[in-house]
Amino acid sequence: MIRSFKFRLYPTRAQEARLVEILDRCRELYNAAIEQRSDAWRRCGKSLSAYDQNRELKTLDGYGGLKRVAEQVVARVHRAFAAFFRRVKSGGAPGYPRFKNAARYRSFETDVGIRADAAALSVCRMRIRWKAWALVPPRDAIRCLRVIREADGWFAVLVCDMEPEPLQPTGAAVGIDVGLLTLVATSDGEKIAPAKHLVRAAKKLARAQRRVSRRRKGSRRRRKAVASLAKHHQRVARSRAHFLHGISKKLVAENDVIAAEDIVPMVSAGGRGAKGHGFRRAIQDASWGILFSQIAYKAESAGRTFVRVDPRGTSQECSACGHKQQKTLQERTHRCAACGLVLDRDVNAAHVILNRALRALRGGDGLSGAPTNREQAHVHDGWPIHSS
Repeated sequence: MIRSFKFRLYPTRAQEARLVEILDRCRELYNAAIEQRSDAWRRCGKSLSAYDQNRELKTLDGYGGLKRVAEQVVARVHRAFAAFFRRVKSGGAPGYPRFKNAARYRSFETDVGIRADAAALSVCRMRIRWKAWALVPPRDAIRCLRVIREADGWFAVLVCDMEPEPLQPTGAAVGIDVGLLTLVATSDGEKIAPAKHLVRAAKKLARAQRRVSRRRKGSRRRRKAVASLAKHHQRVARSRAHFLHGISKKLVAENDVIAAEDIVPMVSAGGRGAKGHGFRRAIQDASWGILFSQIAYKAESAGRTFVRVDPRGTSQECSACGHKQQKTLQERTHRCAACGLVLDRDVNAAHVILNRALRALRGGDGLSGAPTNREQAHVHDGWPIHSS
């Protein structure tokens, strides 16, 4: 399985200057590659490929020792155009690849010349100190390296091919329902309130944003204000990720099967209506997608099964008898008119999600995405479909 490890780098001034130079070179190449593709199509009606552009790299000056870094830049341009054509074909917003300035191009990649130990990382003929918070993967496991410049320094992300570390089976399965009033409600009856990191930091962010607005564009003081604003946003993102890591780790450690609803239709519906902007912002603060991505990779590493099911009607269906009755958003308690079940609305929805997942894993229907053979192997026949 593919895992990523992120470490903070501590370059010297000379090394940092070299990293900035590499970023500038990569950005210039990225913009030139986009311009070349656009001109070739506009003037000759020809679509250039990554292979065509890679053949010209050896004719360019200033990329000595950075061959693989430059090829990764071309690959990034190719992915940007592939995504553009895919969106056009599907009828979505096209979003033609655009040029990047220094503020928007903040990383480069390579897959050669990487050597790492507990003290330092060797890349692009530089040995840069770092703080290894985890066991450094062996050299043959490292697939590529991404060097990122963030608001508070430089970071290295090692993408590695690692062996799974299965946990002992627990024989338990859980369904989780996500929301805005209750971030996570489980079929075990546990409810976790949203931390609202963005709301708590709103005043500081507003002050930092006003400070940016008052500074003259292009001035040194504006650059400092922008850097301060970026650090505030970074703290919010890291606090949110840390909070969600605790939830995902607990769910994976205690359950063999974790069932959740597919949130894509819910997020895409957030832009409709007058309250669309506020709804989208609340969803982004809750960060269900980050939570589900954390559960997914942790479940894969631990040998667990993570299942996504169709979210439609989960809050309207009774988990005991399957009877469906309409509820308004103000109704927070499920009261079934058919069987008399009385249960918290979100907990009932979590039970419905778990029921759908277990039925799908046994019969192959009801999944948002069909489980793989590996996932099927983790399903225990002894699990009953929940009935309250």
